[in-house]
Amino acid sequence: MIELEKLGDGRIGITLPRRIEVGDFPRITPEIDALIADRGRLKVLLNIAAVRGWSGVAALREHVIFVRAHHRSFQRMAVVVGPAWQRLAVRGMRLILFPRVKVFDSGELDAAQQWLQETAAPA
Repeated sequence: MIELEKLGDGRIGITLPRRIEVGDFPRITPEIDALIADRGRLKVLLNIAAVRGWSGVAALREHVIFVRAHHRSFQRMAVVVGPAWQRLAVRGMRLILFPRVKVFDSGELDAAQQWLQETAAPA
């Protein structure tokens, strides 16, 4: 199950599980939509370090639908990664995503949170 945490000041934390299930993104969408309506563009701490895949094609489809519908509502994303393939995947995705994206290793959680708090620091 995806964990969603309000970090304050327009920041949220999203931690993805080892295996993403078909209902995970639809479950968190209403709360994220409400936060966007209330706060505007959000700063996101996205922790994908535990992710090893999706339960199936339907789960992957729900993930893509969520990203396509919401990425323009995110001001910046600090993405915490584990395995090397995750770093490569995020680097590729940031070419098509709207928010400013910076990748951090799993041991750099504090640095990722600090980067989110900055307003105009270089990527």
